[in-house]
Amino acid sequence: MSATVLTSTPTTVRVQSSDLISALADVNAAMPRRLQRPLQHGVRISHHGGVLLIERTDGHTWAHAQLSTVDDVRALDLGPAGALVVSARALTGLVRAIGHGHELHLSLVDGLSDNVDDGYVALQLVGDGTTYRLLLLNTGDTWPTSQRSAGEHIATLTGEQLQQLTRAVTSADTDPTLPVLNHVYLEEHQGHLTASGTDRYRLTEVTVPTAVPDGFTALVPSSALVLAAKLARRDGSATLSLDRQETLEGKKLDALTFNVGAHRSLRVPLLDSPYPKVRSLWSDPKYTLHVERTALRQAVRRIAEAVSGHTPVVLHFTGTALTVRTNQQLSTSDCAASTTIPCQPGTLTEPFTTAVQPDFLLDGLDVVADERIALGLTHPTRPLILSAPDSPARYLLMPVRLRDGVL
Repeated sequence: MSATVLTSTPTTVRVQSSDLISALADVNAAMPRRLQRPLQHGVRISHHGGVLLIERTDGHTWAHAQLSTVDDVRALDLGPAGALVVSARALTGLVRAIGHGHELHLSLVDGLSDNVDDGYVALQLVGDGTTYRLLLLNTGDTWPTSQRSAGEHIATLTGEQLQQLTRAVTSADTDPTLPVLNHVYLEEHQGHLTASGTDRYRLTEVTVPTAVPDGFTALVPSSALVLAAKLARRDGSATLSLDRQETLEGKKLDALTFNVGAHRSLRVPLLDSPYPKVRSLWSDPKYTLHVERTALRQAVRRIAEAVSGHTPVVLHFTGTALTVRTNQQLSTSDCAASTTIPCQPGTLTEPFTTAVQPDFLLDGLDVVADERIALGLTHPTRPLILSAPDSPARYLLMPVRLRDGVL
């Protein structure tokens, strides 16, 4: 672009580069990696009342971030639409190049150029002694408004509670052909909020003591729950509300909004599909024993290193000890290993042997995250349940089928 001549005097607002870097990072994180339409590559900027609003959407999920300006301009002149759309990737790259600790001057400018017959309109950024101009993005679509009703209040969660709910993501599936299992199932149970995730081989349930409406259920994308928890850990509590939104295709879907702190919000569509009836799996185990989490973790890790791939490990329980060992029938290595740790027998009165995938068992120890773990046993072919009195989470793991005590 050359021979630029400005045709109007712009109104300018000032923001801190660190604030804009953070805002862009948060809204970008809400977008999927593969974007199909030009509009999905854009970031929308509007300004009113001393607040700059940064927004991105893929037509289904909306992410908003607010940041305060450092001047008295009440409304930046952004043209007839009151907002502008530029390339999210280009804007993010420029702001990161400028770096933290700078004051940025933002304005909407128009001009003439030898390379553009009809002139151009651009977002101008002035910072670190350099002037940058980003042409407005021609998306071919009207930027969708996140139309919604007033919304039903669902819950107010602390950052710690929202972080606890993300433990359910550990068991959620990542197979794109199974969209239901890519989601976390939120529901009201006995007056509290629970989150469940499963990949058909294991199941995590987390309960946080917060009031929610009777009968509330929602299937939330796992990635959205993780992002909301990340924002809440940094910015404070989150308020959840339920409403309806209209997608780019004109469909109306139920949506859950996470309002995090005073400056971030995330709206995600809820999947309208039945979730597997997993609650019936939480039956009371026939036997219970207790082990130290650190000791069991170290034992499983040592034995897992002696076998290849996803070869299961065998757990053999006696009255006061748990032996973790390899089973060479499914191992491609020549190494046989076993290690024994003490345990408190609880209600276990006879020897018991089962087998599990070591990675899944280690995940369960992380989910329950208490130093004293209760192991619930019923039969070698029935699930193994991990829990702890002081943990908000419990974890269910399907065993590898045993035959005559061997794999």
